[in-house]
Amino acid sequence: MNKLMLTLPILIVLLTACSESLQTKEELSKLSYKEFAITVCEAATTANLEQLKAISDDKFFNQMQRMSKKNEFSEFVDNIDCSDVTMTEKTKGSKAFTIATFGGKAKFRIAINKKDGFHSVIS
Repeated sequence: MNKLMLTLPILIVLLTACSESLQTKEELSKLSYKEFAITVCEAATTANLEQLKAISDDKFFNQMQRMSKKNEFSEFVDNIDCSDVTMTEKTKGSKAFTIATFGGKAKFRIAINKKDGFHSVIS
């Protein structure tokens, strides 16, 4: 009985540490554009599709979902450096957005806008 009582807290800590944390839109809205971009990059490179679905439009999400099922995906993500990001503000017509370009051989780029106080990845 005592061994069970000792094992239970250890098991809970291990399970909590191993689970991926899904950030809410409210939590993500408090991040800078750069911090948000890095969060998106890390979700993409770890194939955290649940997080990507919550923060991207359908077109981007579907593209990442298809890529994650391909054999080349691991090679693609191995060539992205999420910590090396360049942010560029752009305007297309009346729409303003920010382009995040990540380092590495893959040259991963995403477009981000903020609407109604929330960041979102757009296609």
